[in-house]
Amino acid sequence: MNKSFPAHIRFFKRLKLASAVISLLAVSGPGITAQELSQDDMALVEMVRERTNTTNLNLDALIKASNEQVQAVAEQAAETAKVALGKATQNVLKEDQLAAVQKICHNRTRYLFISYSLGELSLKEAMAEASANPEVSLVIQGVPEGKTIQEGVLELQRLAKMFEPVPSILLNPLLFQKYDVTVVPTMIALTPGEWKGQECHQEVIARMAGITNPKVLEKHIENGDTGDLGVRGPIEEISEPNLMDVIAKRIEATDWNGLKEEARKNVWKKYPMETLPAAEKDRLLRIDPTVVATESIVTPDGKVVASKGDRVNPLDVMPFNQALVILNPARKVEL
Repeated sequence: MNKSFPAHIRFFKRLKLASAVISLLAVSGPGITAQELSQDDMALVEMVRERTNTTNLNLDALIKASNEQVQAVAEQAAETAKVALGKATQNVLKEDQLAAVQKICHNRTRYLFISYSLGELSLKEAMAEASANPEVSLVIQGVPEGKTIQEGVLELQRLAKMFEPVPSILLNPLLFQKYDVTVVPTMIALTPGEWKGQECHQEVIARMAGITNPKVLEKHIENGDTGDLGVRGPIEEISEPNLMDVIAKRIEATDWNGLKEEARKNVWKKYPMETLPAAEKDRLLRIDPTVVATESIVTPDGKVVASKGDRVNPLDVMPFNQALVILNPARKVEL
């Protein structure tokens, strides 16, 4: 079986699909060389290559841009992703990134859960304690209703920059869910983390609500008190909604079918068009879609997917048995 396939391509005015087809000519492979193309061909290839290098058609981005609710979801999800140690994220960590995450897993053992409901004075007290005890990380589960994530974070930063060193503050609703934190302040002491199965595994040594001074909890641990030590001071309900719940509600309320239909109607209006000349003659070009691995590809568990230098022709996996007919419906002669 011949693993190369012919690409019969006519170039027509205002035909955007042609850009995607022509970009195949930019594939690096032994099946086609610059010597086989005319100067006009090369000029056209370079024009399309420049366009495809600077502009990507992203339907998801166009869909999100058409609805403010979805933009908010994307914004909040991005913030959450920065602090969440999800399996999917860990699967693609580079070696240096993995080392940093494992270090955080091992060293981050003290959390003080806070909320805007504590008021500015109590928040400052919590930040002062975290500043004086670098092993303590402050955790908040969201931002007040009516405020954007940026506005909520800036408010905390305004208070935190009053202290030296600046305390560690995490916007992480997942930790509130994981440790079932429902009132603030709540202090939790954990064992040093162990990195197993792409996750950080820790056990709760002790927890206590109503205190912001970590030394109080540490004293109880030294005396052999472990587990849930109850409420030992004034507590408040958490005023801001859990960020994960906000995201879920906004996604549920989004009319995805409507957004897709809107995107379908408007996608070409928003995408920059190339003006291509009509083909003056038939041409036959053969290309080889073989790709070469420039570096070895290894999964997190050490399995080698491809070694450096391996050559793969995707047509060996899935033959191309279709015919693509591209025409300009605005020209009667083509119809």
